[in-house]
Amino acid sequence: MTALAFASLAAAGALLRWQASARFGAMATLAVNVAGAFALALLHASGDVPVEVAAGGLGALTTVSGVAAHVAAAEAQHRGRGAAYAAATLITGVAAAWLGLLLA
Repeated sequence: MTALAFASLAAAGALLRWQASARFGAMATLAVNVAGAFALALLHASGDVPVEVAAGGLGALTTVSGVAAHVAAAEAQHRGRGAAYAAATLITGVAAAWLGLLLA
């Protein structure tokens, strides 16, 4: 059952992130990563987080490769924009995780 739950949550997380990014672009990837950081911190602080949820669902929902692609695309459009996007992702992700821990 664990493998099936992991695969199902990973597929759902990846599809959700893919759809959000395809429809709304880089800002959707940022929003999804921030939401994932918040959710993982909240769940972690509240007790046992099943690996199916943490690595499967939230791990597939959030993605470093998506951020890297958006950073590269933004930097190609305008010098410094990629660094700003990377900084925004890091700062808001850490802030969301901190808030999740605080609220747990």
